[in-house]
Amino acid sequence: MARPPVTAGDHGRHAPGEEIAHAVVAFDDNRLMPELFGEFDQNLARIEQRLHVEAVARGNQVSLRGSAEALTRARLALDILYGRLQKGHQLSAGD
Repeated sequence: MARPPVTAGDHGRHAPGEEIAHAVVAFDDNRLMPELFGEFDQNLARIEQRLHVEAVARGNQVSLRGSAEALTRARLALDILYGRLQKGHQLSAGD
């Protein structure tokens, strides 16, 4: 479903010396993106805050930046939420 993270040398807003990884997660069903991302991308904002990553949505893809560990957790969270939507479930704030 998604490509593995690629390490980048950019340190941007992260701690000096911290390795920053980048991953693009692509989803098959564009119709589910509004629910996955949330109104005004609020679901992505929650993932950013809780998992300490940067997430930018474009079409059916989410670009993630952060530590390799944070990217792994963010990708897993997105995959779980997307799976729930594929099964016809609604997402709530607690998800």
